[in-house]
Amino acid sequence: TLRKSLQTTSTLSATSKLCFEQPVTSFLVCSLIFIEYKKALFKKYML
Repeated sequence: TLRKSLQTTSTLSATSKLCFEQPVTSFLVCSLIFIEYKKALFKKYML
């Protein structure tokens, strides 16, 4: 599990690095994720 957490950490750091390097792209991606997340939550609570 330690290796997995390290992998997750490296992924997070890579993602944050990407966010700083390409703010516009990351903003669009984050918006899409947020919209999908809200849709999933909405479905969950409506059922």
